[in-house]
Amino acid sequence: MAVCDRCGCTSKNAMRMQEEKDICVQGNHEDFSHNETLAHAYDFDIPVGTDVLAAREGVVVDAASFFRRGGLQPKYKSRANFVVVRHDDGTYGRYFHLQARSIVVEKGQYVALGDILAKSGATGYVGGPHLHFDVTDLYIKETSRLCCFLRHESSRALARRLVQRCESAYVASPSPPQNDTVTRTDDSEAKNDQDSDSAQNQTTIEIESGFATFSLDMVMGDSICGSCVFADPPTVPIGRQLRNAQDIAGKIVCCRRGGDSTFIEKAAALEAAGALAVVIIDSDKSMRSVLRLIGTTQSDHTSCAVPVVLVSFQAGTLIERALRESLKIDAALELELARHEHFASSERKKAQNPSLPFVKPMTQPIHFGTNAFLSKVSR
Repeated sequence: MAVCDRCGCTSKNAMRMQEEKDICVQGNHEDFSHNETLAHAYDFDIPVGTDVLAAREGVVVDAASFFRRGGLQPKYKSRANFVVVRHDDGTYGRYFHLQARSIVVEKGQYVALGDILAKSGATGYVGGPHLHFDVTDLYIKETSRLCCFLRHESSRALARRLVQRCESAYVASPSPPQNDTVTRTDDSEAKNDQDSDSAQNQTTIEIESGFATFSLDMVMGDSICGSCVFADPPTVPIGRQLRNAQDIAGKIVCCRRGGDSTFIEKAAALEAAGALAVVIIDSDKSMRSVLRLIGTTQSDHTSCAVPVVLVSFQAGTLIERALRESLKIDAALELELARHEHFASSERKKAQNPSLPFVKPMTQPIHFGTNAFLSKVSR
C-alpha cells in the first residue's frame, strides 16, 4: 500500500486527500499524538481562516471559540476551540484548533453535509495551523445529566444571575402544567394546589458534567437526587478527617480537584463517609467547559460504588453560590444526577473491553466516501 510522504499514514482516505492537495500531516496510529484513544484521528495542514465544513450531517452538541492562543506547552492541551456534531448513529464528529470567535453554528442546530461550521486556526496544543478531525463513540458532556434545583420565590431570577457567569450551565425551561382529569377530593385538591405552588417556585439549572471512568455505571432512566453539601476540607486531603463527616451521609457531595489526593481517592473517601454521589470541581479557572473525562490514577482503588462526575470551575462556583443563597432562607439545595439519554453505547463498549472500569471515548475508523466533501476540503 502507498504511504503518505508527510506523515507515514497508510490510510486510503488520507492518500486520496493528498492527491487533491498535500494537506495530511498526521494520520492514524501516529506516535506524536494519534495513538490510543486518538488512534483514528486526522490532522490537516490548512491555513488559518479556511472554512471548516461538516463532514457529515448531524446536530451540534457543543462548541467553544473563546481560546486565542496555541503552542506545544502542556497548558495548551485542553485549550483548543472546537465544534462537536452528533451523528444519527450516535457517533460524534469533532473539529479542533479552530480560530477564535469564528464558529457560525450553535448548540442544538442541525447541520448538513458540507455546511460551514467555523474557520480553521491554531489554538490549543499545536505546532502550527491545522485542523484535527476525528469521530468518537461517545462525548463526555452526553454521558451524564446534572441538575440543580432552586426552590424559593425568587429562584428564577437567581438562576439567571448565576448562569450569566457560567458558560457550562443554563436555566431549563419550566415544565408545562399537567392535564389531570381524575376527580379529586377536597384534600387531594388542597395537596395539588400545594404541589402546584411548589412547582411554580422551583427553577432547574442544568450543568454540563461528565462521568468518571472509575464511576458506578447508572442504569438508563434511573436518577439519584439528594441535598447538596461541600466537603470540608474541600480537596479531601489524604489521611485527614473530614470536618463535616456527619453531614455527608445520604447527600450528593461536592469537592475540589487538587491537593495531595487523586480523583479516585477523593471519591473513595466520600463514598466511605456515606455520600450518594460525588461532584468533582475542576481547578483550572480558564477551562469554561468540561472537555476531559476523568481517568483512573495511581491508587489502591480501581473503582467506586457511587457515581462520580466532573464539572468546570465555573460550574462549581455556581453550585457554591446557589447553596449559599439557599441556606440564607433555610432551604436545602438539591442536585439530581442521571445518565444522559444519548449515552446508550456504554454497554456495547463494556462488552468489547470488560477490563475497563468505565467507558472511555474512542476514535472510530473514518471513511470519507463522498467526493463532494473531498472536493470542498481541497479548495
